[in-house]
Amino acid sequence: MSYYILDNVPGALAGASWASICHRPERLVFIRHEPWRDTSRWVTVARKRPFIVTVRAKRASAWITVSSHATLAAAELSAATLTQGA
Repeated sequence: MSYYILDNVPGALAGASWASICHRPERLVFIRHEPWRDTSRWVTVARKRPFIVTVRAKRASAWITVSSHATLAAAELSAATLTQGA
């Protein structure tokens, strides 16, 4: 099993679009980039760890955030570790 880096992640050499991977039947591990987080309804702040490793279980519509990282390299290491254990 491999992991995917979404195409809107800065610094990614080759990213996959969400539309190309969202209907795959197997377990899905991907890295997404969210530079902002909401602290309340009116306040948004910059994330310290914007690279987020997310897992979608087989045939489930829920996403599970596994970890957040400050760099893309650290997120890739985490995603690679997750895919090796599967």
